[in-house]
Amino acid sequence: MRLPSSRSASVALSLLLIESTLAKEYHPCSLLGPDVPIPKKVSGTFAFKDAAVSIQKAISDALSSGQTSYGTLNASATSFSLDIFSLHEEDGLFTYHYDAPGLANSTDGVKKIDSNSIYRLGSISKLLTVYTFLASVGDLSFNEPITKYIPELAAYAAQHAPSDDAIDFMDWDSITIGALASQLGGIPSMSRRSSRVPANISDAACPNFYGIPCTRAALIGSINFEHPAVAPFHGPVYSNAGFMLLQFALEKMTNASLPSLFTDKVTTPLNLSNTYFANAPLNQGVVPLNDATALRHADVVRAMLSSTLLPAPLTRRWMKPHTFTAYAATLVGAPWEIYKAPLTERDVWMYTKGGDVGAYSTNFALLPDYGIGFTVLATGGDPFQVKTIVSDIVAAIGVPAFQKAAKEEAESVYAGTYHGIDSGTAANENDVLVLTVDSNPGLLVSSWSINGTDIVSAYRAVGDQVRLNPSGLVSKKGTKEGWRVVLTEEPAVDGAFVGECVDWFDVDLAVLGGVGLDEFVISLSGDGTKAVGVEARGWRVGYERR
Repeated sequence: MRLPSSRSASVALSLLLIESTLAKEYHPCSLLGPDVPIPKKVSGTFAFKDAAVSIQKAISDALSSGQTSYGTLNASATSFSLDIFSLHEEDGLFTYHYDAPGLANSTDGVKKIDSNSIYRLGSISKLLTVYTFLASVGDLSFNEPITKYIPELAAYAAQHAPSDDAIDFMDWDSITIGALASQLGGIPSMSRRSSRVPANISDAACPNFYGIPCTRAALIGSINFEHPAVAPFHGPVYSNAGFMLLQFALEKMTNASLPSLFTDKVTTPLNLSNTYFANAPLNQGVVPLNDATALRHADVVRAMLSSTLLPAPLTRRWMKPHTFTAYAATLVGAPWEIYKAPLTERDVWMYTKGGDVGAYSTNFALLPDYGIGFTVLATGGDPFQVKTIVSDIVAAIGVPAFQKAAKEEAESVYAGTYHGIDSGTAANENDVLVLTVDSNPGLLVSSWSINGTDIVSAYRAVGDQVRLNPSGLVSKKGTKEGWRVVLTEEPAVDGAFVGECVDWFDVDLAVLGGVGLDEFVISLSGDGTKAVGVEARGWRVGYERR
């Protein structure tokens, strides 16, 4: 093979660079979080109505052809349910149930799926365990070592001093409650797919086969029998065992069992009549191939989004990543599996938890930026593939639609011309502030004057655009919202440091008399459907809609 000349290589490289530059569309930076307030009536937007039709068609086409952009969909023996729901709407946004042809012949469970049918959740129980933990005792113990609450592990740690070989022995004193909750403990998986047959059979602890009981002592002995997977906090390594230990710690803290705490702290306050810690009534389950049933309900996810059981600051802490993975678009929380959403305008993250057990595969996904969640629950011959493909269809069509729906509602609420309030000081009735909603993050301040001075033009000395991002601060009555100015400028070059979004550095940067020049407050009508006034607090001026 002949190598290209240096001239040819240079030309080719130049063409590639030009192509990549042209292909990369510029979008202004924004602060992390919703770029406009969470929509209150997603179902009424044209964007979501169109998306619902598209999702329905995409799933129907996939079922009939078996072919999708994400792989082959074989649902001939797999039933599934899809629910999409909004924080602010009692009724679901979209529901789709599919009955596999053989479901009607199942000897147990339902013959036709509806919204009351119950699926097993598998590792969704990890999410519910952490939710119960937070609802019971909060997260103050997340930095405490697990040895504080499990004496058997404290004894093991004392026996195997730090001088012992870290490759062979678990460093329990370094493993915290939070590490276990976020898969950072570095402990063995305890997957039931592993054989775990010891060299000396008398050393065996827990029989690692699904459905065979295991005592607490045998479980802890089985974990300690293995070597560490990785060092604590080295990186996330998926472990079932960590959540068993988390349960023991919670029961020690509260002197109550996890099933009773789940009932008292989660299902009873939320009135989740169709959610069970153990087996559900057999006649309500979706039972393929005569399998057993346990859990199903999406309302618990809605409660997570609305901070029904947890204080809002705790919810916000919980819905944050705890660690990276080797893939930039995947992060890990406690125990969230966090994926970057398919959206070009800005970075939006989906907080998800998947679960697989027997013939069941499930996916819970929350998008806090939109107050929207969806669940995909599948059971049958190929549940994992069906769940994954349906989830991808919803994400690919739904997320851009959720963004457009939020902008559509923001257009109705905020866009318009606001006139200066004659206060006898800086502002006068000839001054205006114009808010515009476009496809880019936040609200665009397209015109803004104070005493006849064009403030937008003045800001162009340090940025191309003046945009407003919500701060997440809302008055008690809900009629006033905090916003912050974000100045955006398209970078001339791109690099690891140059050209990156650093707007979070500049919040409240310029302060006059104790008030940031970037601080805005928008006043809403009593029903929240229309912005009626804008206050540029740092500038000591106000504007009203007429």
